[in-house]
Amino acid sequence: MNQKFSRGDNNMPCFYTTFIRTGRSAVRVEGCKYALTLEGAAHFADLPLRCMQREFPYKTGIAFPDSSLAVKPKDYHPAFYGCYDWHSSVHGHWMLVRLLKLFPAMPRAGEIRSKLKRICQRKNIRAEMKIFSMKDNTSFELPTAGPGCCNCTANY
Repeated sequence: MNQKFSRGDNNMPCFYTTFIRTGRSAVRVEGCKYALTLEGAAHFADLPLRCMQREFPYKTGIAFPDSSLAVKPKDYHPAFYGCYDWHSSVHGHWMLVRLLKLFPAMPRAGEIRSKLKRICQRKNIRAEMKIFSMKDNTSFELPTAGPGCCNCTANY
């Protein structure tokens, strides 16, 4: 099963991506339509799977009002830590949800579902939202990654 995505119109040049490292195509091009392949979906899924729940290295963007709150990333981001920073982690999780919708029988689908079920629990999402209620963090990453966080949890 290939998913088609329209890019541009007939007057615009079309480009496609191949994975140089593996030599496999992530997409097929049909005119100006891109079709994500199963191989491409598996490759994209592997990216967040390699760093989910790996705490370090980690770049935080959180403002801590005192040292008592400066703890390990998984203590203040129980769902979306790993992948170097919170923003990347949210987008990686959202991508996994999207890829499962497009390719429900893709390689590692069972592993992905299991991880998402464990990660996207209400208690974890409530803890994630707590950080945004702190005075110095009310706008932390919400314009760009906040919708991904909501989509990830609402769709899984």
